Amino acid sequence: DFQDDHRHVVVRLRVADDIGAAAGQLVGRGGRPSGAVYEDREAAVHLDDPSRSAPVAARLEALADRVRPWVFRSHVYDLLRDRFVAQHGRGGSTTDPLGFLLRNAVERDQDPEMSAAQAADHRARSHPGERAWLPVGATSAPPSVGVMYQVVGDPADGRIVVNNFGSGTGALFARFATLLGDDFGDDLRRGVRTLWRGRPTRELTVWTDCNTAQAECSGVLPPLLVPGEPGASGALRLEDAVLTHDAMSDTLALTDAAGEPFGLAYLGLTPKHLLQGYLRLLGALADPWINASPDVDYTVLMQGRLAALCGTGVVAVPRVEHDGLVTRRASWIVPRELLPVPGGPGGDAGLVRAAHRLRDEHGMPEEVFVHQLGGWGTPMGGTRKPIWTSFASATALRVLQQTLAPETRHLRVVEALPARSEHAQRDAEGRPVVAEHAALLHWAVPAPGEAVPPTEEERNR
Repeated sequence: DFQDDHRHVVVRLRVADDIGAAAGQLVGRGGRPSGAVYEDREAAVHLDDPSRSAPVAARLEALADRVRPWVFRSHVYDLLRDRFVAQHGRGGSTTDPLGFLLRNAVERDQDPEMSAAQAADHRARSHPGERAWLPVGATSAPPSVGVMYQVVGDPADGRIVVNNFGSGTGALFARFATLLGDDFGDDLRRGVRTLWRGRPTRELTVWTDCNTAQAECSGVLPPLLVPGEPGASGALRLEDAVLTHDAMSDTLALTDAAGEPFGLAYLGLTPKHLLQGYLRLLGALADPWINASPDVDYTVLMQGRLAALCGTGVVAVPRVEHDGLVTRRASWIVPRELLPVPGGPGGDAGLVRAAHRLRDEHGMPEEVFVHQLGGWGTPMGGTRKPIWTSFASATALRVLQQTLAPETRHLRVVEALPARSEHAQRDAEGRPVVAEHAALLHWAVPAPGEAVPPTEEERNR
């Protein structure tokens, strides 16, 4: 037995060594940064574009109508503009935008005004009001949202379920530009430039100290080069740009040395609010919009709506669907102590039977995704991603128990929708393929003085 265990350990060590060597080759290629290795892969499965189906396109249009009143301009952008005007005057400019951003990012260990702006963004999530219709300058992206969704059943029926929201400026796709070839890269460039209506557009490149996925996002457009990033063809250094205030619209914009304004697209995989120091402020200038739609899971967690449901029993939260547009999957809030625990009477069979009784009593499907509630940050927060679980698998139930953090007190059990039988895509052998699709939604930049407040119906939904 000792010899068998020894050989097993040796094999594992060799595999780990091979992985390390392969990762080293990847990191060393093209001057990539050290750190985590991420690699996307192409698949030998043909995927039709479901948005070409009229019913699916109609659902996406309906989703856009729901979301738009909740996409609002950040108070951080306001603070950046106000500080610029205080230093350079209305209609003023500076040839040292890097210095301006640095002074407003790291000059003090604590910045009460910045903290207040971030707190105001948090409060505005529940009622954006006219902030959804404020203008932005020539450099900033228009209000936009990236939506990840899945098709339920036949695409001809047009029924879709919203998975999540993200950036609407093309960051969802930029890391595929090299993988999918020149045609895709050209389409992506045209799509990004469409947001700025043909204006010269640069990308904010931030990847030197990040993982390889962030690196893969670069190279779509000529970059605005910040200190520490490698040079590239057609690059404009931030130090050579000019930051200006437009008195008519009361907004900020970057121009080149000749005074030509340019758009700035952040295409990175790391969310812009997770950037550090002056880069975070530059990200707020590039894309000053916050999506506070009630259909965003993040909004539900931030507003603490689940806290009231966390008691001693299981609470069912019904699915939310609007004419074939599912914006919230059905879920169940389950106290941790009600979850079957391995090692009880009957072994694995007893564990599966106990899980079956729990889900049968409350109408849960066999396959679910489980979120941990509680932990870091807020009472209902946490940084852990949901985990797939099958109530019919003792192994899956054991893995779930091993994954739970000590501070977790409640779980949110969410239906797997589409179910296995509802995936329309098939591989070469006819097996169902799980596919997630993405679409970029964007709207025109509001014009100064032409704010269109949301109606009462829009506010309520």
